[in-house]
Amino acid sequence: MTERGKKIRESFFKKYGVYHPSQLPSVKEKIKQKRENGAYDNMISKMKETLKERYGNENYNNLEKGKKTKLKKYGYENFNNREKMIQTNNEKYGMNVSPNTLKKTKERANAGEIGFKSEKYKQYLENNNIDNVSQLSYIKENRRLQKIQESLNNIFEGNRLKGVVVPLFDKDEYIGTEYNNLYKFKCCVCNNEFKDNLYSGNIPRCLICNPHNRFKSTIESEILNFLHSYGVVTKQHDRNILDGDEIDILVSHLNLGIECDGIYWHSELAGGKDKHYHLHKTKLSLDKNIQLMHIWDWEWRCKQDIIKSILLSKIGKSKRIFARKCEIKPVINDEKSAFLNDNHIQGNDTSSIRLGLYHNNVLVSLMTFVKSRYDKKYQYELSRYCNILNTNVIGGASKLFNHFIKNYDVNSIVTYSDKRLFTGNLYKQIGMSFVDDTLPGYHYFHKNKGVPIERNHFQKHKLKEKLEKFDINLSEWQNMQINGYDRIWDCGHMKFIWNRK
Repeated sequence: MTERGKKIRESFFKKYGVYHPSQLPSVKEKIKQKRENGAYDNMISKMKETLKERYGNENYNNLEKGKKTKLKKYGYENFNNREKMIQTNNEKYGMNVSPNTLKKTKERANAGEIGFKSEKYKQYLENNNIDNVSQLSYIKENRRLQKIQESLNNIFEGNRLKGVVVPLFDKDEYIGTEYNNLYKFKCCVCNNEFKDNLYSGNIPRCLICNPHNRFKSTIESEILNFLHSYGVVTKQHDRNILDGDEIDILVSHLNLGIECDGIYWHSELAGGKDKHYHLHKTKLSLDKNIQLMHIWDWEWRCKQDIIKSILLSKIGKSKRIFARKCEIKPVINDEKSAFLNDNHIQGNDTSSIRLGLYHNNVLVSLMTFVKSRYDKKYQYELSRYCNILNTNVIGGASKLFNHFIKNYDVNSIVTYSDKRLFTGNLYKQIGMSFVDDTLPGYHYFHKNKGVPIERNHFQKHKLKEKLEKFDINLSEWQNMQINGYDRIWDCGHMKFIWNRK
């Protein structure tokens, strides 16, 4: 509804106590009297004549025509868009309505919008001790059951299992999804025959190709050993904080959780982890005042020093340098590239403005800027900020940011903070304002081709030159799948802006 429409409704409600003239008792009474006096009989007779002339039947109605159309189009004469919407939402989100609808509903309730039953909705949330109806236990269970049903469909229809495992049983042998109900499968890679349950809804796991200790337990044990070496007390596999959902490593006194995400088991195809999985778990943790970090196994292997430096900052064990004892200088491109590759989790960038803090002639903190890439209504994007490994430069970000806005012709700046690893508080501290969350993004990976690659490298118009098999009629994701690729999803980013007042 438009703002003008809302104002009209609100004004009418204040004056008459209803939202529309048709709801007034006097209007209802007039309509009733007209019907009793036959005022509408002539209109009805004309309508019947039109129907007989057009369709050969004076009692014809669009309902019958609609049923025929639905039967022809959907195979079901009572099909309606609401059913289609519910079906789509259940397939995507495991519930009848989308998370976006729930969010808007809650916003309308909190705002006390005219014409909306806000009190009833808010009371329902309070009675169930939740912030959102998606947190209800039966909805969570419905998600699990839906995931299992998808797994069964994949097994018996051969969709997602193609090229991964082959079921060695049929529907008659299926007896349920409990942990102790095991079924036989054959691995398409090594031809190993093995048994696995269907409780989680994931693709069954061949332990020869994907042993239990290949990624996750190794990462966990190494991260735990690192934290313990600094005297940090931890708890493993906690299921109490998130009401049944597991946190791999919990540092209770710091309200910090750490997820050790193996790329195979946290991918979309093999692991069944869709675009909402990691974000949903992060939000559940935030509701419990826990910051949940997600560390990929490949990051721990390839960028372990950077991950350790981030962890040291989280537990307060970094070396401290004060920005007031540092000198600001522009940084040449080669030095910038080397510094970012060694100290920033995303590595190098293509920045045109590079400002550094030097302590005893050593670069210890770096902030870079580029012309805004994704949102053109902002002039600059703060592209990278990081300190030298294992070091916290107190006041460094603020000093570099203020230098930039004072000495450069800049009116607006935008930046993005990765929710998978950071809280975004640093950008608030330097004077930027949070405006929105971005949707989760993804990386592609191939089990035989090293670390995951950002999706920007595999946009559809680039695929013909990059892939062995390419079909112009298929989508980007479909083309990637037929070439043996899977994808992993992140948690999205927090968007911050600064405008010169």
